[in-house]
Amino acid sequence: MNDCLAEIRNKMIEQGISKLAIENFIYNYNLYNSGNSSFISAQNIKNPNNIEFLSDIEDSYIAIGQTRFKNSVIIKLNGGLGTSMGLKKAKSLLTVKNGFSFLDIIAKQAELMGIPLILMDSFNTRGDSLELLSKYEKIKNQKLPLDFIQNKVPKISLNTEMPVIYKDDENLEWCPPGHGDIYISLVINGVLDQLLADGIEYAFISNADNLGATLDLRLLGYFVDKKIPFLMEVAERTESDKKGGHLAVNNDGQFILREIAQCPVEEIDDFQDFTKYTFFNTNNIWINLKALKSKMEESNYNLKLPMIVNEKNVNPRDEGSEKVVQLETAMGSAIEVFENSAAICVPRTRFVPVKKTNDLMKIQSDLYELDEKCNLIARDYEVASRIVIDLDEKQYKNVDEFHNSFCNANIGLLQCDKLFIKGKVVLKGDVNFIGEVEIDV
Repeated sequence: MNDCLAEIRNKMIEQGISKLAIENFIYNYNLYNSGNSSFISAQNIKNPNNIEFLSDIEDSYIAIGQTRFKNSVIIKLNGGLGTSMGLKKAKSLLTVKNGFSFLDIIAKQAELMGIPLILMDSFNTRGDSLELLSKYEKIKNQKLPLDFIQNKVPKISLNTEMPVIYKDDENLEWCPPGHGDIYISLVINGVLDQLLADGIEYAFISNADNLGATLDLRLLGYFVDKKIPFLMEVAERTESDKKGGHLAVNNDGQFILREIAQCPVEEIDDFQDFTKYTFFNTNNIWINLKALKSKMEESNYNLKLPMIVNEKNVNPRDEGSEKVVQLETAMGSAIEVFENSAAICVPRTRFVPVKKTNDLMKIQSDLYELDEKCNLIARDYEVASRIVIDLDEKQYKNVDEFHNSFCNANIGLLQCDKLFIKGKVVLKGDVNFIGEVEIDV
């Protein structure tokens, strides 16, 4: 055991990783090595029944938000490469609407609102992302840093419980520690103190690939007025959300977040019952930065977030490569750390992620448009919420393949309920799909 810990420390020190990050990882490694279960059983939780809905929040909160947005910052999680879609650069650089990338749209939104924007980058995404932001003068010249770097941690061999060695590509010996790393990364990079020194008290944090996640003044006003330290936006679960993390309360009545990797195998069907656990985490989070600073100091800079154990291959593209575990934490799980934390149910318009090319087609179609504030707006909310798109993964999983088939088409989905495409299809010109459409070639 001591040999393992020494090997982990030495490996991380050699990479220049900070002491605080190392000790946070060692804490999780000790939990994993001791056999301490990361599972959360249905016996110890229940569905929350006291969630407020954004639709019921009074207009008066907008005025409160307008008085405090100058004390706010937008933080975007921007560490992903989008490898599941065949991308090799930051996923946020993918062209998504009207010739703009995710990051273009995010930067334009921030500039128009006059709010600072900060990215949580990885070493893989930093260079290209900062280069894109350099063309936005207001963002480039903001007093606050444009980004900070999330940590990286060693993958652990499933067989030896030692840091894995992969001589073919040493970069694959490392992985991100999950977006729960944001809290310690804000401290390590000095960004938390910089924000507070500049009078920034409120942070809105969300995924860069979710263009529905904008800084909403009504929500900001509600968050400020209620003096909430940590607010999670949730949405009502449907069949398509059953694998995502769901909100619950434990036996002490405290909100918690349970991810599918934390669910005992024998309870997976129960976990996926969206009529039992009715709210899922959108990963749109509001945090009072003074409360975060206090909590970090109180916890000696380790929030001890619930650990998620993910089993993978050291080379994700080679199923024959060594099995490893990645020890991660989720940003939303901090809801159980803060006393008086809260959740609010928001409409699906605030959750429009792009995880597959299916999602990309939906956003690039006539279902969505950008308004004058560069916000992504559904032209028909009901259709956008219910439509099912299923593109053949053998043909369209990668963005390049998707573009080769559909980049010369203006796709209409406003009258479509379901669209299934199997086999190689090329669309050109104006193409409107009506009702349930299945193409099999």
